[in-house]
Parts: sequence; C-alpha cells; structure tokens
Amino acid sequence: MKARQLLGAILLLLAPISVLCASNVAELGVDSVHLSVGVDAVTFFRNNEYHSDYQLGYTLPGWQLSPTVALEHRKVRLVGGVYSLTLLGAQRYPRGGWYDHLPHWGAKPEEQGSGVHLRPILSLQYRPNDHINVSMGTLLGAKTIALQGVASSTADQGGSLSLVSPLYDPEYSFTRDPAQGAMIQLSYPRFDLEALVDWQGFIFPGETHQEAFAALLATAYRLYDKEPWCVQFTCQATAHHRAGEIQQMSPPDTLHTYLAGAAGVTTQYRYASQGTVEGALHFLGSSLRDGKPEPPLGYGLYGRLAWRHKLLRLAADATYGHNYYAPYGGPLLSSARTAGDQWRLGIYPALDVPLSGFGDLRFEGALWWNHRTATQSRLSHMLSLTLTFHYDKVFR
Repeated sequence: MKARQLLGAILLLLAPISVLCASNVAELGVDSVHLSVGVDAVTFFRNNEYHSDYQLGYTLPGWQLSPTVALEHRKVRLVGGVYSLTLLGAQRYPRGGWYDHLPHWGAKPEEQGSGVHLRPILSLQYRPNDHINVSMGTLLGAKTIALQGVASSTADQGGSLSLVSPLYDPEYSFTRDPAQGAMIQLSYPRFDLEALVDWQGFIFPGETHQEAFAALLATAYRLYDKEPWCVQFTCQATAHHRAGEIQQMSPPDTLHTYLAGAAGVTTQYRYASQGTVEGALHFLGSSLRDGKPEPPLGYGLYGRLAWRHKLLRLAADATYGHNYYAPYGGPLLSSARTAGDQWRLGIYPALDVPLSGFGDLRFEGALWWNHRTATQSRLSHMLSLTLTFHYDKVFR
C-alpha cells in the first residue's frame, strides 16, 4: 500500500510538470530553437629548452579535439560534447581533470589511465542581455585562459581579459582540460570583467588526495578609447586552493592557498589598419600559505612591449620579483620557491597566419634570460608550431 501511495504522489507531482513542459514546447515553436554543431581542433608541437638550474626541458607534441552540439533558445544555450587530449607517444595519462602539477607517471600506475584522455562537455549558459553572460558546467568561451600566442597583443586576443604571463603561462592552454565550474562575464562599452571558479579535484571519503580548485579574475576599464589611441586599467588575480576534511592521507597534508595578482595600465596605438604598438606596466603581488618556511608575501613588477603588423608579431617583456610566487606563472616563475630577488627578460618573435574559413597557423619562439639570488644567469628558449581549426554550423 505504501508503494502505491508513493507512486500516486509522484504521479500527482509530475502531472503539472508535464503539462507545463508541453505548454513550453508549444510556446517555443520550431523556429525559436536553434540547433548548431561545432568542431574545434588544435594541433601543437612545442619544444622547451630550459636551463637545468631553473627547470628541466621537455617537448610537448599533441592535439586537442572538441566536437559539440548546441541548442539555443532566446537567452539560454545548452552545449554538449566531448573533449579529447592526445600527447603524441603517451601511453598513459594521469587520472583527474587537471594538468597543473603533472605527477610522475611511472610512480603510481594504479592512478593512471591508458590509451586515451577524454572529458565530457556540458555547458549551460544564460545571457539575460547583451552585457551579461553566466555559465555553469564546462566553461566554454573563458577569455582569461583562452589559447593565445606568446607574442599576441590585445588586438589578437579580442580584448584585455587574457591573464598576463607572470600570472598564467600560455602553455597551459595546450595541456589542461577545459575549466569546469561557474563563470560570469560582463561586457560594457568601457568595462569588461570575467570571474570564474574552476573545480579541479573532487574527493570522496577516504580519498588519498585533497580537493582542489582555482579562481581567476580579470577586469579592464578603458580610460581613453579614441582612434588611434586606447588606454585602459587592468586588474587580474589568480587563486589556487587545496584542502579537505574527508580524505585520508598519510602523513596528513596541510592547507595550501596560493594567491597572485597584477594591476596596471595598458596603452595601445593603432598606426595602420593591421598595425599596432602596445605597452603595459603591471605591479605584481603574491601570498602563499602551505606550511613551508618561505616568506608568505611577495611583490614584483612586469613590463611588456608588443608590435603587430599584418602577419608579424614581436614582443619583449621584463619581470622582477621579490619573494614573488605564482602557481600558474610557468616554470621560470612558479618554480622560484626560494627567498630573494628574481629577474626574467624575454623576447618573443612570431608569425601568425589566419586561414580563411579554417583557423589559424602560428609559428613562434621565445628566448629568456633568468637570474635569481645565489644562482647564475642562464638562457632558455622555446619553439612552437600551432595549427587550429574551427567549424560551426547553425540549423534554423
């Protein structure tokens, strides 16, 4: 009898919902729902030759493939698909959805998957007006972590929300999975903002690792924007947190919280239809808490010059830090866990060829000079070739 009563109660609850859904479908109509299919592919071959005093060198060849299907109605868009990452020659991949701290693959075979690395894509996006966009699930369209070249200017990036390299190394766009969590984007004539939380590690009771998430923020306010000049103030921040209470680790691990930020001014001068010169100066700050004896607070300064003309790109930057640490700042910055001063000078030539109706071909290089307290100055370099493909078809 109790089972029948429960079934009757469920049917009573579902009846008005089904009527409502039917009325909604009738209201939507066939013409108001748009179906689209898309394919994004990125192939890359990147060789990093770091000096061993700072970081061991490695080669990163591989590709990403993301086929998607989207349903859109008025202010809501639902996207589903699959993300695939292949590193050429790799037979095993670390389990989990984040590649910010790759483990030694041969250390714990039981924590590895073999053959293929796949992640589901499910993104629900709500756009109440032309200025606000809210996303949950897979965070498609995140500008802070979008694929970009090391010599790219804000004109190439379609805005100023890409994180500066002392906060976020562009190479992560090749190896990390799509961000998953929640994101809000604001776009107004003089102000842009993107804030997201990327949940990177989930734990069940008894797990032997901590839960982990990252938070990213980028804002840009245009102080002056009238041809051919554009001057804007930017404020950016990254946070990485690892903790948890229900895991079982031996020995127990402590809480890990890493914060880094940058605030500064970017000036751009457009001297031709396809030519720009850009300069930027940012103040850096960092804070860390992980139970280690290094100084918890650090600061720094970051300056950058970039030139762009048709297919050619050239950029140069200088980074100074005193006890500065950013977990996503790349090997030449994030590995500096010792107290003292550090310098990094870089020059970045690039050739960026847009392929009409296909994607983009980019060949780029980098030469770095590094110096840290109690360490000799050393040179490192990088060469990279990237080919992207994008296809999107809307059925109305």
